[in-house]
Amino acid sequence: HPGDMETPETRNSQDVMAILKARVGLPGPTPIPEMPQEEKVDPWSLSTLGKGISQVGKWMHYAWQAITLHREAYLEIARDAYMTGPALLIMLLSQTLQSIASEREFNLINILLRIAVWFIAAILIYMATRLMRGTAGLSANIRVIGFAQSAHVLELLDFLPVIGPVARLMALLLTFFGVWIGTAAANGFKGWKTILLPLVYIITIVVTVYFLIAVVEGTVLTIEGLMEDFGYSGSL
Repeated sequence: HPGDMETPETRNSQDVMAILKARVGLPGPTPIPEMPQEEKVDPWSLSTLGKGISQVGKWMHYAWQAITLHREAYLEIARDAYMTGPALLIMLLSQTLQSIASEREFNLINILLRIAVWFIAAILIYMATRLMRGTAGLSANIRVIGFAQSAHVLELLDFLPVIGPVARLMALLLTFFGVWIGTAAANGFKGWKTILLPLVYIITIVVTVYFLIAVVEGTVLTIEGLMEDFGYSGSL
């Protein structure tokens, strides 16, 4: 019987039957609708990456809000699995712009090295947020860190004599604060955790750079050793 049905005291089965017959034809309890199941989206599948990149208007809007340091926008980016593709695209373009501005030419090796540094730094930042009890996963952190690179669009002004250096400095500062605000928003950080994040970010970048330098130097020494074994005495 319905949970809200009041039943009088009964003495035998006839009394029970009388109560049940009295309810014949009456409407039953209001059915409880089933909760809609959330669609599970794999942020790294090719279809998801492609669909996200195709939403140009949406991610361009997010990119502008990321440049202007909107915390709410970073929170939406962290929650939207379809923004993984745009975040990676923005990262790729930003590393290319930085490389060209620094090398004064298109240097593929330098670009690939910068991308490697970026991914290692993103993973280390994610690991640091986990130690700080952060709530966002690796993909969400990569999305907000990727969109924070949107400020490097200012690198396009690098060729201007006076404005160029200022634009590069502004790009670095906006990216730094973007990673700070975006990571804090994605992981639900408040108070001392938010204040600690910039220090974590700086340490992560320094450690990543020194790690890659050590790896590259070690690789060069290994190659030189092999070349000496084969009778070549020159250096790389």
